[in-house]
Amino acid sequence: MNQTVSPPSGPSNDAINSPFNQTNWTALSANFQHAVAIDSDGYPWTWGMNQSGQLGLDDQNSSKYTSPKRIGVVSKVTSVATGTRHTLLINGDGDIWGAGQNTFGALGGGEQGKSGPLYALQRIDLANTQGKWTAIYSKRDLSIGKLEDGSWWAWGKNDLGAVGCGTTDAIIDKPMRIFAASRNIVQVSAGVDMAAAIDSEGRLYVWGDNRENQITAITGVDTNGKPVNTPRQANFNQGKWLHVAVGATHGIAMDANRQVYAWGRGKVGQLGLGDDQTWVQGTPQKILQLPDASLIKSCIALEANALNSGIILEMSDGSRKLYVWGSNGYGEATASMQGNVLYATTPTIPSNASSLSKWFALQPGYFFSTALAPN
Repeated sequence: MNQTVSPPSGPSNDAINSPFNQTNWTALSANFQHAVAIDSDGYPWTWGMNQSGQLGLDDQNSSKYTSPKRIGVVSKVTSVATGTRHTLLINGDGDIWGAGQNTFGALGGGEQGKSGPLYALQRIDLANTQGKWTAIYSKRDLSIGKLEDGSWWAWGKNDLGAVGCGTTDAIIDKPMRIFAASRNIVQVSAGVDMAAAIDSEGRLYVWGDNRENQITAITGVDTNGKPVNTPRQANFNQGKWLHVAVGATHGIAMDANRQVYAWGRGKVGQLGLGDDQTWVQGTPQKILQLPDASLIKSCIALEANALNSGIILEMSDGSRKLYVWGSNGYGEATASMQGNVLYATTPTIPSNASSLSKWFALQPGYFFSTALAPN
């Protein structure tokens, strides 16, 4: 769905709202039309659309919340993930809790939630039979989680192989293990019908939808557009990758030299390569408009969704810079509608973002972006 929807024909200043003034949030997840944040006490706060109960507030009458509201069912939350119309949380006991729509199995609970949306946040019993969870990621209807023993598991929409379990069965409604223990995966990115991971040796893996050659471009494996249903290792910059993020038709990654590359298709500028670079089918291309690698100390966050990409960089002087690019129909890249720029085709510092120097979280949603910095 995100792939075929174009940005609005005309921008509106009414679409840009002031940030919610919360001073103790420590983590954030945003996807499609809702978001969830965690405060320093481990309590989750949620806002946005609620037509399928994805906010977990046990409210079937309110289709949306325009300001954050605390979910009172769980505490000591350590990880949060949001999808199209679902939310997943991990509490202090290592249990996954979920709310919202489970049409494609993204909650990981088998039949739990299949008969109708979960409007109240519930413990996902089937997923929790695997053990204690330490991390959770989601985008669209794909979910990926990490257990206490270091193993990685995936579930959800799989008709294009995004679960990575060796099949293209349309729905995988319970956690399936991906990667052998020997791989020692240290980072994953759940995308829209695709996913990626990096192991402790700096090897990069991608899998899922390949209709725009977004898998072929980084692995060199030509499938004639057919899905890749198991992880494939990248054949570019082998053993040198530090961070990766994938959207629907594209991917971005930073290597050990602190260079950021993009590949795949980016019709609305999400590659960050400029107006004339909307499809990278061959070798991944370096994003030249970011600061020189010699000025970069580390990457704090690297994120992508179907229509946008973003990064938080820690500079050698200790400051941090926030960049967003791609769709900008509602100011989601530039945080401004001056000039009526519908696409930001190169990395852009959002309006007023330079006034904060310690950004630590970034999440692009659907025609909106969210980020956290100390007050």
